[in-house]
Amino acid sequence: MPPPQVRAEFLGRRNEGSVTPGKVASVIVLDKNPLEDIRNTQSIRAVIIRGRLLDRATLDDMLAGVERSAQNSR
Repeated sequence: MPPPQVRAEFLGRRNEGSVTPGKVASVIVLDKNPLEDIRNTQSIRAVIIRGRLLDRATLDDMLAGVERSAQNSR
């Protein structure tokens, strides 16, 4: 698999696509390679957004809360 900078360049985003100290980034960590199968984008292990790590357990708790809210609003 090529390094992230190569993929960013391929997509016409030469100055984007790297994660290095001092940069601000939102990151989605996947268990499987989405380049092999687009359905692998559903295998989210963690999300980093605004410097906050949301691990799988936290994401599951958030989804359960949204589901509960949706059930209560019916």
